[in-house]
Amino acid sequence: MPGEILKATLHQVRSACALTLALCAGIFNAHSSDVIATAELSGGGGGHFIGSSVQLFVRNGGVTNGSTATVFDSFVLTPDEVGQVFSLDQSVDPDFNLFTSRLTNGVNDQITRISRLSGGGSSGLLASEASFFSTRPPGGNGIDLTGFTIDRIDVKINELSIASPGTDQAHDGIWTDYSIQATLSFIGSPIPEPAGVGVFFAALALMRLFRRPLAASPLRNLQSAFSRLIF
Repeated sequence: MPGEILKATLHQVRSACALTLALCAGIFNAHSSDVIATAELSGGGGGHFIGSSVQLFVRNGGVTNGSTATVFDSFVLTPDEVGQVFSLDQSVDPDFNLFTSRLTNGVNDQITRISRLSGGGSSGLLASEASFFSTRPPGGNGIDLTGFTIDRIDVKINELSIASPGTDQAHDGIWTDYSIQATLSFIGSPIPEPAGVGVFFAALALMRLFRRPLAASPLRNLQSAFSRLIF
């Protein structure tokens, strides 16, 4: 009889451990960050001056969330940065939260890719969010990143060329041409589903059921010690 009680108790211990680990893994996965979407950026042009660096940034706006928000406009890039990755979050750019709030509101807001020689005029491409992303998470709304949080945005500089006098369009030797291409990666995670709360309380109820006292004192002590670890 004591052997059967011990066997049953150990089975309960293993089941509770497995359930606790699975629950913890689920909570961890729900909050782990990964690349949830990407977008391609490109630009090019020239200016009647001698330049040595380029800026590439993104701006969004529309009828929602107030004024426009621009990110990556503080970065100044040279050909030496090709292959490098630069990261942005709220601590780097005060427009980050406003910018990402539009990317997750379910509205097809406007977004503009902008490039320029540092100190020169800008050129841009205006589009809707629905046509902005190159990849999106499966099961999305086909517009933006509703249902996800965005923790940071990375930009990888794939190509960047700067040439002076380049095409020398003013025919005076004072001209600079540039071309740039980069990839944006949006790092974030899904917003946990409400069903996860139900799973948690179901697991809690099961583990509390495991705490029911047994007749054998040594086994009851084992059960009590394990329960204290859980709760």
